[in-house]
Amino acid sequence: MKEVRLPPIASIREYEPISIRQLRDLKLPGEIMVMISHPELLYTVQADGTMNVLTSEVYDNGARVIGTIIDIVGRELQGSTTFSGIVGGEGARQVSILTTETYAMQRTGLATRRLITINEFCTERFGVHLSSSSTPSVSAKGVWKKLQNIGLVEFDPKLGAYTFK
Repeated sequence: MKEVRLPPIASIREYEPISIRQLRDLKLPGEIMVMISHPELLYTVQADGTMNVLTSEVYDNGARVIGTIIDIVGRELQGSTTFSGIVGGEGARQVSILTTETYAMQRTGLATRRLITINEFCTERFGVHLSSSSTPSVSAKGVWKKLQNIGLVEFDPKLGAYTFK
């Protein structure tokens, strides 16, 4: 397996609750505050100084989840990933990525780290592993290939998507 270096990753267990008021007190730019719209807010400061905020909401009587994780360095938004899926009820349960945006600091592993964190969150909370969409963008496919190279995901030909193991 090819060796790939990732930024240090804080476990989801190291994330702590934070309130909208506490986030406002950080005086983050408005575009960051707009992205933080779901009731549950968790944050951590990674070993490299990046602040991550994971926001999620479970709805439809616990059957569905939607959420976003963002990277903030200083007061600058570096990237975000939005996820959604079916996590309860009868039938197939799946969480996948809706969008990934990298605004700065490309090729640093931040998007990869966000996917790992979302998978850990969804696995721990709902027992569901994260999957790619069946039509990832070229850059997103690169992130999923990186995760495949380090043995964290596999390509499922039936789904036409990458899925965490």
